[in-house]
Amino acid sequence: MKFTSLSKIIVITMAVSAMSLQCKTNKKIQKDKSDKQTISKLIIDRNFSPDRSKKLDYKIESLSYNTKNILNIEISYLGGCGTHNFDLIFNGNYLKSLPMQAGLFLKHTSKNETCDKKINTVLHFDITGLKPDRYNKLKIKFIGSDQNIMYEIPPKE
Repeated sequence: MKFTSLSKIIVITMAVSAMSLQCKTNKKIQKDKSDKQTISKLIIDRNFSPDRSKKLDYKIESLSYNTKNILNIEISYLGGCGTHNFDLIFNGNYLKSLPMQAGLFLKHTSKNETCDKKINTVLHFDITGLKPDRYNKLKIKFIGSDQNIMYEIPPKE
């Protein structure tokens, strides 16, 4: 097979472009190095009302909980240079249905952020404060997200 000068240039350009694209893609996703088992408390604020018109600047990837009332929220967001804080807020109102439902809001604040790397991390919250009367199951929904989880409230010790 004979290559002309033009076809050699095209092949070399395509190879360099592919390598460059691969390097950029590999740099975009970063695991948050501060992903320690820091457990934050659920904030119960009866006056809280989230701004539902604002688009969330993070994505809830998955939810799980353990038998010690710790809710694990795997999220992704853009950042990498600034500081980020996440608070889990409940206004104290349960939706009367079977099972009962509680709407929680994950509030994200960031400071001095100028980067746009995709960060993946897991947040841990103590949700002991979620105690609806008479029921041992609660559907936890996240305001602004389609994620939810069925929470089985452990019996009192």
